[in-house]
Amino acid sequence: MSCLASFVYIHCVASASTDAYFTLNSDQVSCFSTQGSYRSYMEDEVFIAEHQPHDGRQFAFVGAFDGHGGNSVSRYLKRNLFPHLLANLSPSAERQSASMTSDDEDVDEDDQHLKPNYNSKKCKKMDQSMLPRLEDYCDALKTSFRIVDDAIQSVSHWSFQGSCAVCCILVNIEDVFPDDYDEVDSISPLSFEREGITLKRAAIIGNIGDSRAVLSRIGFAIPLTEDHKPNRREERQRIESCGGHVKWCGAVDKKTGVPIDRTGVYRVNGNLAVSRAIGDRSERPFVGSEVDVFSRFLSEEDEFIIVASDGVWDVMTSQEAVSFVRSRVDNFNKALSESNAKSIKNTLSRESIWKSTDISSKSYVKESEKPNIAYDLCNEAIIRGSTDNITVIILWLQ
Repeated sequence: MSCLASFVYIHCVASASTDAYFTLNSDQVSCFSTQGSYRSYMEDEVFIAEHQPHDGRQFAFVGAFDGHGGNSVSRYLKRNLFPHLLANLSPSAERQSASMTSDDEDVDEDDQHLKPNYNSKKCKKMDQSMLPRLEDYCDALKTSFRIVDDAIQSVSHWSFQGSCAVCCILVNIEDVFPDDYDEVDSISPLSFEREGITLKRAAIIGNIGDSRAVLSRIGFAIPLTEDHKPNRREERQRIESCGGHVKWCGAVDKKTGVPIDRTGVYRVNGNLAVSRAIGDRSERPFVGSEVDVFSRFLSEEDEFIIVASDGVWDVMTSQEAVSFVRSRVDNFNKALSESNAKSIKNTLSRESIWKSTDISSKSYVKESEKPNIAYDLCNEAIIRGSTDNITVIILWLQ
């Protein structure tokens, strides 16, 4: 485990919701998770981590894992996905030893077989070419999901359990491209041709199932994932090509026979309401295991990312969720502006809350100093009729 840096995680249990703030890579993170008003058990799990290799480069990782049929698979994901990500981001011992210089000339050759340790005092410098690039993060995330799924598939008594998953890795642009790399825009799926737009970070998103990640850009919701629902055309075609079928389980219009929206869901073979998931050994090959991994560059116009389980998206659109969060931010900023200067100074300034600080600075934001907007979004979903477990993570980008 020497390759693991320090990290923190939130473990959500059925008897209590988890409410916490963290500072990750200078980006504030708000998180809230609840079993909801209609569930007597909790299957959602949350993981939030910060990794800092010895060379000072950092990345933040958040993940929401929405289990079904039990919480064994979602809990396994929480405990094992991030360690595998770190292991797959590490260069091989052979490549690392060839790319490092050390102040200790007499390093024992027998130690060359050890796993890379970014925090080792012997490792003073690493060749730029050995540090992970954007594509390395994408590949490592895909590989990590595959390894975890393979392990879960081998546990026979988990055959009828599974989990959706959505995770986000935030990295600084300068940490994933060489200093002399000048072709960032040419490989970006977005256009930043407008003057004044500065690329700040990159987000790597992994998704399987119907949890979702949404970006707010000047108030507009930009989907970062696509739900894996059985009624999506490509998903239905894949299921039917395997010999399965997609069934609507809900009310239909008596005259037209058309399904009535929000009265039911489409299910694979009349069972699962998602077409892809980790685990679910009993449902293979109809329920797939391929994880979608995307990367997206973030600019100064990007405000926050919502990472949430389907307990939110069952009752809110992506734009509704973004607009709701933004209204809470506006209300809080207005309240701060109306406070007297002494009160603000004694708590926490508006700038330190909502604007990114130097990457080396770390601060803990107390509950009394700002409202947990993730909690507000969870509560709004319950008010709108959500009956599922609900998990919300908000990554503040400004």
